[in-house]
This record gives sequence, C-alpha cells and structure tokens, in this order.
Amino acid sequence: MIYFDHAATTKPSPAAMEAAMRVLREIPGNPSSVHGAGLAAARCVSEARGQVARALGVRPDEIVFTAGGTEADNLALRGALLAGRRRGCHVVTTNVEHPAVSETLADLEKEGFSVTRVPVGANGCVSADDILAAVTEKTLLVSVMAVCNETGARMPVEEIALRLKRQHPGVLFHTDMVQAFLKERIPMTHIDLASVSAHKVHGLKGCGALYIKKGVRILPHTTGGGQEGGLRSGTEAVHAIAAFGAAAEEGARRFGANRAKIAALRAAANKALSDLPGGQFLEVSGIPDVFTVFFPGYKSEVLLRFLSARDICLSAGSACAKGKKSPVLTAMGLPAASIDSALRISLGEENTEEEIDALRAALSDALRELVHTTPRTGGNI
Repeated sequence: MIYFDHAATTKPSPAAMEAAMRVLREIPGNPSSVHGAGLAAARCVSEARGQVARALGVRPDEIVFTAGGTEADNLALRGALLAGRRRGCHVVTTNVEHPAVSETLADLEKEGFSVTRVPVGANGCVSADDILAAVTEKTLLVSVMAVCNETGARMPVEEIALRLKRQHPGVLFHTDMVQAFLKERIPMTHIDLASVSAHKVHGLKGCGALYIKKGVRILPHTTGGGQEGGLRSGTEAVHAIAAFGAAAEEGARRFGANRAKIAALRAAANKALSDLPGGQFLEVSGIPDVFTVFFPGYKSEVLLRFLSARDICLSAGSACAKGKKSPVLTAMGLPAASIDSALRISLGEENTEEEIDALRAALSDALRELVHTTPRTGGNI
C-alpha cells in the first residue's frame, strides 16, 4: 500500500507502539491509585507530559491530556468562553477552521455567544490585519488554526498573537496546532491555548493534549474524579499517553531531518505531477507536507476509487468532511469544477520518490481511462 493521507492520520511509530505495549504489559495501575502499580502509571503520565511539553517548548504543568484534538479544541473554546462570560461574549475566528472549532463555535452561538468569521484570501491565509480589525471591546477569544488541514496554508499565528497581546492584552488567543505540531516551530510566547493530537504525529488515536498557558483560567466541560488538574476528569489512557510522549520526543529529535526529507519529497511531487494533462496545483503559502491538485472534469471520488484499486491512498480533503463539498475550498472562492475534482496529497517521512512516481503513473492512467466531462485547462490556481 502507498499512503499519501498523513493529514488524516499517521502510522504509529515503533517507539510509540513499544511505549504503549510496555504499559499494557507491565503497568496495569490507575494513575490515581496510591499503591505501587498506580504510582508507576502516574510516573508514565508525568514522563509523557514532560515529553510533549518539551516538544512544544512549554512547561509540563501547562499540558492537559485529552482524548484527541477535537476534545482539546472543545475544552479550550468552551472552557475559556464560559470562564470569561461576564467580561464579554464575542469570538473572532476564520472561515476555514477545522470542524472541531467551527462546529463548536456554531454550537456556542446557540448559547448566546457571537462569532465573527474572518475570510481567508485567495492564498488560503487569513490576514493579521483583518483578524485584529474584527476584535471589539466584547471579544473574549481569538481562535486561528496554525496550518489548514485541507490546503496546508500556514496562518500568521505568531504575528496575530503578538499584536493581539499588545493591543488587547485581556483577549485570549487559541490556535488549533493539530496539523502544525512537529511540522513547524511555533513560539508559544504569546499563545494562551493550543490543541495538538497524537495520531497526527505517529502516536495512537484517541489521545491529544491542550496547552494552557500558566495563569490562564478555563472551566472544565467534563466533570468527575478531577483528573488532569480538574480540567479533564476520567481515568487517563496511560498506554496512549505514553505512546504520545514517545512520538513527540522522537518527532522533536528528528525534526530537522524530517523537514528536509519532506521538502525533497514535495519537490519531487511538484516535478512528477506538474505535467499531467489538465492538472492544476492550488497555490498557497504553506507547509510542504500538504497540497491540493485539481483535475477539472474528473470527479474526486472517481479518481480516489481508481487509485484505491491500485492500493494508493489519498483523499479529497478533510477526513472529517465525510464526502461533503470542501468548505475550505469554497471559502477560498474556487470554481465548483475545481472543488469537485480536488485531491489532497499529504506526505509523511516514510514516503519515497518511487511512491510519488507510482502515483503519477496511476493518475496518468486514470486521466486516460476515465470519462472526462469538461474542457481541460492546465496550470495553477
């Protein structure tokens, strides 16, 4: 199988799997228990907390483990807005956020909060000026993703956070860093809340974390036994947390080498796919890991089935979209023919140039064999 869908999920690394199996084999305790087995489990959680914190460049006591990026986003948004409700009721965000943010904010609007969704430009990025211009005296929170999960567009989160703190020091800044973690080095100095996910960085599914800057107050939305500093009750999934820690440590250690390899793979992909008939690249300012190619006149789902039959895995956009037309590409103002033919290719360090050549050959066959419905136009969008 050739796998080009790393933005959806990644294969757990050997280090992550070994960390998880060690816990499952040798450490059966509940981290809240005070006997030996419980204390051993608590040490595993503490060690992983330090590993994730170091990879992010923050303090261990600023990390709260969750069941994934979606829960981390929910905890950040609901927790911050409910804690600060007396001071305001307004949120500023973009119109291309992941559903974990966009749907949560839509739900919070039903509870009386107001949301301003700042549009991105044709390059897929939001302007810091536009975000700051949307902030009012009632704004409690600004939430801007670091990297778009569909296009790879890199948002100017550092600039937004810095200017926000200078102009509106009482407003919190949250960023969904699920697609950016261990792919971009993002200074956390002016960021109050950041969400990350284990399975995007070669950890296990079902685990994530929320960074909460020391001094920032949020309220829990899951209550119970008071685990994770009272912010996320429920017995910790020690094996998944240990795997996340191992994956984060490994990813941080290999950051430079991985970045170099991904850049080389992206260059190879650009060269290999650029001359396919009718192919168009989506031009965005972003990370090399994720990019979109259009073949107007060919439906995405038809191309994906053709490629899947050859054991090549990629997607038409966010895995969370579940077959719906991409709200991100729609928000960017792209023509329907392009959106309907979009293929998202997301690279991982285990990919090879030979696999890219195989993808090119399969796409070439698809474009030759499948029925074409509209005039071909080539180039970039």
